[in-house]
Amino acid sequence: GANWIPADAFLPRVSKAQYQDLLQSAADANMNMIRVWGGGIYESEDFYDICDELGLMVWQDFLFVCSAYPVFQPNFMENVRQEAIDNVKRLRHRASLALWCGNNEIEMGLVGDLWTPWKMGWSDYDKLFNQLLPDVVQQFDSQRDYYPASPHSPQNRNDAHCMKSGDAHLWKVWHKKEPFEWYETAFHRFISEFGFQSFPEPKTLATFALPEDLKIDSEVMKSHQRSPIGNENITHYMKDWFKIPSNFTDLAWMSQVLQATGMTIAVEHWRRQMPRTMGALYWQLNDCWQVASWSSLDYFGRWKAFHYAIKRAFAPLLVSSVYDASKKEMQLWMTNDHLLSFEGEIRWKLFHTDGRSLGAGIEPCNISAQKSVCINTLNLRNILAKHGEKSVICKLEAWKNGVCVAENVQLFAKPKDVAWQVSSIKYQVSSEIQNKPTDQQTNKPTDQLTIILTSPAPYIWVWLDADVDFRADDNFFPIFPNQEKVIQVTTANPEAFLESLRVKKAV
Repeated sequence: GANWIPADAFLPRVSKAQYQDLLQSAADANMNMIRVWGGGIYESEDFYDICDELGLMVWQDFLFVCSAYPVFQPNFMENVRQEAIDNVKRLRHRASLALWCGNNEIEMGLVGDLWTPWKMGWSDYDKLFNQLLPDVVQQFDSQRDYYPASPHSPQNRNDAHCMKSGDAHLWKVWHKKEPFEWYETAFHRFISEFGFQSFPEPKTLATFALPEDLKIDSEVMKSHQRSPIGNENITHYMKDWFKIPSNFTDLAWMSQVLQATGMTIAVEHWRRQMPRTMGALYWQLNDCWQVASWSSLDYFGRWKAFHYAIKRAFAPLLVSSVYDASKKEMQLWMTNDHLLSFEGEIRWKLFHTDGRSLGAGIEPCNISAQKSVCINTLNLRNILAKHGEKSVICKLEAWKNGVCVAENVQLFAKPKDVAWQVSSIKYQVSSEIQNKPTDQQTNKPTDQLTIILTSPAPYIWVWLDADVDFRADDNFFPIFPNQEKVIQVTTANPEAFLESLRVKKAV
């Protein structure tokens, strides 16, 4: 799942349709939990109504965040008690409500043995977060669990990043500039925050920036950057993974591909660790204004590359791989979140970047419910020695009863070093526009188009773009030689969509 922040900087502007669109996007991306962050608000009835209807569990923070609090003032404590009682009684009947959490990040360096200008003392902390709030929950919602803080380690509350128990906020990627591969060294039990930024797409940029403002260091762009280190960090990681585009519009798109790359590495790794790691809530689902941020949905609810990628990474059935460059070996993994066993097969196929097929195989796959298993390890030394790691791409698919139920890709070099070929991607519209009535809940039109794409060479990030808004069932997808990629597109203006449709790729 993901962390939720207020959907607008001006709260009265948020409509039920906006809540519906954002939360439906979470459910459509295979999420089952939303964390209402303690720096936001106790959300509206519409929010919880929709979570109930969609089956989205709500982790509800009490609204204490990143600060010390004057618990030695009786009036303050009584005010807190009444606020907590009001909200617990208001929300306790909700089917979606899964957990009450005392605060956000106070145990992450803002509390210690004694009060200081920067910390509150543990004895006073306990009065609020280990006594008052859990007492209110016990009295008014006794069937719900209470958790004192996020992050928190029950075994050692002085170690907010403990791998043995509790939850963790992992920000060494981003704040400490650790590489994306650092995620694969993290074996925490539940990760309730982690994230990486990207810019919104050009249509969103155009709502606040003139063409002359579309520069990473322009005053307009800097004022619409959520983090003081944001632009520097995006550039830093871009240099590690991709060739930096020459213009800002392409940079904005590629920042989304970069974000999707890093976050997918993290999520796939933690899903492979099941049952040791049993949760990952990224920061953050949504935005409250038009901004460069860690979100997967921009302010207007437009899906970034990350949201399409996380839909695949959070899917109940996940096929993934781990490449060991020193041994030239690739592990094939299958993760099954379903309550029933999975009986099928993993099909893998190696391609040269010029489109040639270099080899293929089928691995029988039979795993129990809610398990993650390494199915086999492939030795690729000979193929990679012959063709080079920069020229080989592996396509992975999971099949059951003749149907492909999951797919993924493995590169053997950083994307910036891959020997991508210069080749065109062709597309056609397969049928007439399917006119359907407007969705009454979201007010979103449902006119549908089917787009079929083909390419003589493989690409890993291909996406559709147009001058009008649309929603695709998949985007920022891989495409392989001699295989059709079929995309369903929903848009309010199908004619304008087709007139302005552009197919883009990252190379």
